[in-house]
Amino acid sequence: MLRKSRTRVLFLHERDEHSDYRAILAEAAGGSLGAKVLLGTREWDEMLDGGRDLGPRRPAGSDVANMQYTSGTTGSPKGVLLTHRNILNNGRFIAMGLRMTAHHRICAPVPMYHCFGCVIGTMAAISSGAALILPAPGFHAAETMAAIERERATLVYGVPAMFIAGLNHPDFPARDFSSLRGGKWPGPPVLSKG
Repeated sequence: MLRKSRTRVLFLHERDEHSDYRAILAEAAGGSLGAKVLLGTREWDEMLDGGRDLGPRRPAGSDVANMQYTSGTTGSPKGVLLTHRNILNNGRFIAMGLRMTAHHRICAPVPMYHCFGCVIGTMAAISSGAALILPAPGFHAAETMAAIERERATLVYGVPAMFIAGLNHPDFPARDFSSLRGGKWPGPPVLSKG
C-alpha cells in the first residue's frame, strides 16, 4: 500500500496498548518510505517548528481528499480515491437515512482512520448539526456504554464485534440506554426509530 499510494511521509503514533507501530512500519516499509513522523516525539516538534503558512486554498468538489484502502470483494487491497463531494454526500445521505437532526447525539466509538469514523461519523454529524461523541481514543466497551448513558446518545455506531463486546460486558445490564433511538453498523440496513 505504501508503494502503490506513493506515500512520502507517514504520521503515526509510536505505539498504543495493542501494537508497536514503529516496528510494524519498519517491517512493512523495508526502507521504501521517505520519512515518518511519530506524533508526540522530537520529530513531531521539529516538523511543527519548521512549518510554514501555505496561505488559503480553495479545493474543488472534485479534488481527492482521502484515499481509503479496502480489499472490497477482490481480496486485493486497492486505494479508493474519495473526493470532497464524495465525502460530503456520503455523510449527508447517511444523515438523511437515519433522519438525523441537530437534536441527535451520535456515539461513535469507531476508528477515525476508517471511513466509518472520518466520513460516516464526522460528516453525518456536520451535515445534520448532530453532536458527535467520541468515547475514548480506542474502542473500549465499558467506556462506550458509559458515554452513551452519560451523554444521552440517541444514535450509536459500531461494527458487530463492538456490539457483541458491549452485550457480553458485565456492566451491560446496569447501563441506561433509554436515550438510544437507532444506529449504524456495516452490512445490515440502516436502523432508526426517528
